[in-house]
Amino acid sequence: MSDTPINLDELRQRIDQLDSDILNLISERASCAQQVAHVKLAEDKDAVFYRPEREAQVLRRIMALNKGPLDSEEMARLFREIMSACLALEQPVKVAYLGPEGTFTQQAALKHFGKAP
Repeated sequence: MSDTPINLDELRQRIDQLDSDILNLISERASCAQQVAHVKLAEDKDAVFYRPEREAQVLRRIMALNKGPLDSEEMARLFREIMSACLALEQPVKVAYLGPEGTFTQQAALKHFGKAP
């Protein structure tokens, strides 16, 4: 395949290949997160898994590295979901919010912690 796709079929094939690559990389990241959990538990049976300062550091780095075309906030949102899913593999986080579903507090919790169970 050429470096510059010129028709719709080639573009779709390129997207399919990129999707496969992204899937493999996310899976590799998730496996690494599981290894982090094992190391933390081996060092401290009461280890803390959710580290907001580390999450903020990762998101700042991603936003700084982002060259578009997605804006940095959207890229951070995507990475927050990936990190949330990976954290759930390490140790599920329980989050409470004030009020019924659909409130601003629920939206804030989802924005901060992601949607992973």
